[in-house]
Amino acid sequence: MDRDAFLNYALTEPEVTLSLLAKLAERVKEASELVVSRSSASVEERIVQFMLSVMDPTGEINWTESQTELSSRLGCSREALNRTIGKLVEDRKLERFGPRRYRWIAM
Repeated sequence: MDRDAFLNYALTEPEVTLSLLAKLAERVKEASELVVSRSSASVEERIVQFMLSVMDPTGEINWTESQTELSSRLGCSREALNRTIGKLVEDRKLERFGPRRYRWIAM
């Protein structure tokens, strides 16, 4: 849809325009929260938050993303992700069962 057609449609269908504006505002809010979260939380805090969010009731943590995808999502390098997970295992906060499979043992 070209610009003129979109503007004409937006002017003649105000409920669609309001819905679109609400969705855009929601996306801006989500992006702002992400920026604040990444700037105020340490890499370890972001990784722990992620793991707790995907943990099942038994404490098992599984995810399907690659390390590269996960590190990008969490705003850190792949090396920082590996180092932090290794430290959590070493500190006996996590137990490793296999690739992308852990159990949370520290509460």
